[in-house]
Amino acid sequence: MVDAANKLIAGLSLGPASNLMVVLESLADFGGTEAEPELARMVKTLADASVFVVGESEVSTWGQAWLLAQPFKSARRGLLLSPSGVEADTLLSTPIGMIRRHDFPPGRGVLIEKGKGVWMHVAQPVI
Repeated sequence: MVDAANKLIAGLSLGPASNLMVVLESLADFGGTEAEPELARMVKTLADASVFVVGESEVSTWGQAWLLAQPFKSARRGLLLSPSGVEADTLLSTPIGMIRRHDFPPGRGVLIEKGKGVWMHVAQPVI
């Protein structure tokens, strides 16, 4: 994982990466590992280069990867599916008010950017 992160960072010197998207799934699984500092450096470097970086994890696990979670949390930008008001405030420093869980069917959430939230619904695949 560390080698892949370093190769990706080195590749940025070859030219613009505006059509690149990087997704870190189960972000909290990297917390406390040797890969966490390198991945955190990669996320910051990619974000500085205007690369679209996605970090995915259950809300309750973001604290397990403190170093790696910081670039995502400090951006105050994210998508919270089926949120509680506390999660938005804690993770993205954006209060969204009281939430009633029954108002949130699967796929409903809030998109937060720069401290403002927009309610939205993400399409669910038909199985």
